[in-house]
This record gives sequence, structure tokens and C-alpha cells, in this order.
Amino acid sequence: MYWPGSGDRRAGNRYAGHYAQILEERGTLARVAVHPPGRSDQPTASPVTMWIDLASPEHCDAGPDSLTTIGTGDAPKHGALFLITGHL
Repeated sequence: MYWPGSGDRRAGNRYAGHYAQILEERGTLARVAVHPPGRSDQPTASPVTMWIDLASPEHCDAGPDSLTTIGTGDAPKHGALFLITGHL
């Protein structure tokens, strides 16, 4: 969570971590397969596929010191993705 009033574009947003894999890219938009939190190693867990903007704090933890490790371009194509879960 990023505290309100911090001046960060993510201020007031709460994010939850997921394991995700990028399937397709269009600029900063990515079609990702997102696993339920804590279940990526379970064979019965099915990922959900969605389009998200990896540069938008309204979608994910995009910004300086982000915990998200995947990205478009030369960035890794699988790993941690922190999706928005709410706003204070």
C-alpha cells in the first residue's frame, strides 16, 4: 500500500502480488496470465488472462521502486505482478 499524501501517483492504492506471465504486448499494454495469489505452484490453479497497462498505477504497482518484476520490451516476461486491489 502507498500512503495517501505521499506525492506518488500510487498514493492511496493497495496492491496484491501474483505470479504472472506475459502472453502478448502492445506498447505498455500486456496480455497476462495471472495466477491466484500463492497458488502458482499448484497444478490445479488456473490463471486468469487479462489485458493490463503495466505503466498505469490504476492497474498495477507501476512506478519507482515497484515490486512488479515483469514488463514489456526487454523486461522479464514472467514473475511478480502487483495488481490494484483497492483505494484508501
